[in-house]
Amino acid sequence: YIEVGGRGCMLELVTRLTDGRWLDMGGHRLLLDRCNGMERSAFLDPLTGAYTRRYFDKFLAGGEMHGGVAMIDVNQFKSVNDSFGHLVGDEALQTVAAAMQSCLRQTDILIRYGGDEFLLLMPQNAACLRLPGIDGKAKMSKSLGNCIYLSEEPEDIEKKVKSMFTDPNHLRVQDPGKVEGNPVFIYLDAFCRPEHFAEFWPEYQNLDEVKAHYQRGGLGDMKVKKFLNSVMQAELEPIRTRRKEWEQRLPEVVEILKEGSAYAEKTAAATLDEVRKAMRIDYFENDNLLK
Repeated sequence: YIEVGGRGCMLELVTRLTDGRWLDMGGHRLLLDRCNGMERSAFLDPLTGAYTRRYFDKFLAGGEMHGGVAMIDVNQFKSVNDSFGHLVGDEALQTVAAAMQSCLRQTDILIRYGGDEFLLLMPQNAACLRLPGIDGKAKMSKSLGNCIYLSEEPEDIEKKVKSMFTDPNHLRVQDPGKVEGNPVFIYLDAFCRPEHFAEFWPEYQNLDEVKAHYQRGGLGDMKVKKFLNSVMQAELEPIRTRRKEWEQRLPEVVEILKEGSAYAEKTAAATLDEVRKAMRIDYFENDNLLK
């Protein structure tokens, strides 16, 4: 409370929060960065700085989330601990966690789920949502003929983008358009990046400006599709090139698949051995059957 010119005023200090913005699955901001040290430590792993399993169980486990989920574990972590000691193991975990946190968005949530296991939650991750077919149908499938394939040539991609379903009520350029459920804008949400505007559509700074213009009217579908085509070409060209390179090296591909399959079989067998041992059903490897 302060007085200005003899009049009483309330002064509100507003600061931008960039650290400690914790989300529950309902999208609420849990401003735990304003909690005292004891409360904060209950939800932060002191070794890695990731959120704790307790935080997940308390705020996230019972909710719903639209987006992406990844379960990550550190390979050969036990052998590092056994060979070099727990201090080196702790340092390895810190390095891995720091590498993951450097790649996260502010809305992503990294949780140390247990030991060397991490759970990564990516709420409202547009890139993880299912893409509709270019005809507007919810399902994209080969049988429906409404897909854009990674191996397609540029002219085929352009033809498909130009034929994409849009807002059926956006009949004239001056008509207001709808972006929700519009496949063209769903694809832009998934693939468009800020640098694409400087390269392909400098009249706009970002996708929000394009959406606002489309919604108020005055922006035609073909202009938006032209931009989407440029974005898709930029995204798919490196994939297409790499694919063609590997098509010329099929024997190597077969060997890579064989090695991967052999490693997967070995790893799965070792895991099953551990499971049988833990459940005491490894009857023929010891005398448990006789006990």
